[in-house]
Amino acid sequence: MTEFALPLFVNPTAGRGRAGKRLPRIVELRRTAGIDPQVVQSSGTGDLESKIRDSVDGGANALIVVGGDGSIHEAVNAVLGAGNGVAIGVIPGGTGNDFAKAAGIPFDWEAAAQLLADRIVSGAAPRTVDAGRVNGRYFANGAGIGFDAEVTRIARAYRWPIGDFVYLAAVFRAMRDGIATPALTVSSVDFEFTGPVTLASISNGPWIGGLFQIAPMARNDDGKLEL
Repeated sequence: MTEFALPLFVNPTAGRGRAGKRLPRIVELRRTAGIDPQVVQSSGTGDLESKIRDSVDGGANALIVVGGDGSIHEAVNAVLGAGNGVAIGVIPGGTGNDFAKAAGIPFDWEAAAQLLADRIVSGAAPRTVDAGRVNGRYFANGAGIGFDAEVTRIARAYRWPIGDFVYLAAVFRAMRDGIATPALTVSSVDFEFTGPVTLASISNGPWIGGLFQIAPMARNDDGKLEL
């Protein structure tokens, strides 16, 4: 008998379409655990954020997101933008899944779905994670300026079914196109730096691009960001 009704938001194109293909099995696992998933699918960039914001404004106090880092980014901005303490459950279905790795969520999506169901049914308290903000937008895993932002732009244009390696291919493409090193000033309460910079990566979690552990010391619940 179903005891819990939760909105389940999915980006069906995440992970080169893998998230959409896994949806029937994820719904089955939810129902077996006694959770009634109210499935909402996104239709394009920004649509997931808009639909989650509507759900939060309508009184939802918890939700599930199936997708990758782009989907998590939209969910975080919807929730924090609304100013409500809404719990976000994550089932990884993207290409890199950097946030899921940082949060200790199993990379195996079925294991992650089962673990999340168990936590919901048992009433386990949600974890609190940090978030940063740049140009009015929140980020849960990291923000990149320079080369890594260009790599992300290139990777998003590829539709190859090669998983994390799409980011490696994008690195080589960006290197071929030329690496800019503009002058940048970085300052904090502890230091100030001005000089040529290839990239500046502000990390809340250790991983970017699925393959690159750029900030091994980063923890997303320690109240600080790594540069």
